[in-house]
Amino acid sequence: MLALLGAIALAAAPASVAAQGSPQPTISTEPSKVYTNVEQMPQLPTGGGSKALVEGIQRYILRTNPAVASSARGRVVVAFTIGTDGLFKDGYIDSGIGGGPDAAVLAAVRKMPRLLPGRQQGQRVPVQMRLPITFPIVAASEQPASK
Repeated sequence: MLALLGAIALAAAPASVAAQGSPQPTISTEPSKVYTNVEQMPQLPTGGGSKALVEGIQRYILRTNPAVASSARGRVVVAFTIGTDGLFKDGYIDSGIGGGPDAAVLAAVRKMPRLLPGRQQGQRVPVQMRLPITFPIVAASEQPASK
């Protein structure tokens, strides 16, 4: 009787499980560890590092929501993950000033183009980033010239 139950169980199991005795682990293309600091941080295809990302976010806010960009006061810190594919994931406001500025920063981050993904030991890895966006945002033409 016991042998009959064992034979039924093997016949009902998928061929790969029956042949190997245990299920195959699923292969993930995304590493389970999310890094915060890597050898090569994610960046725009044109380069420029975190500074270029902040400037891109500020330009987007100036273009899409100039009233918030010029009237808000304070600093919004946005956190998000850039996956191994260079796409934005899991964005949130880490610390904000509330209302329109927080929403404008999050909307700008969601509209970022595909980035060059972060790399650690030559491999693409997911990277969590935190960027401070300071308000008011002034257009580059309005910023005082640096000496």
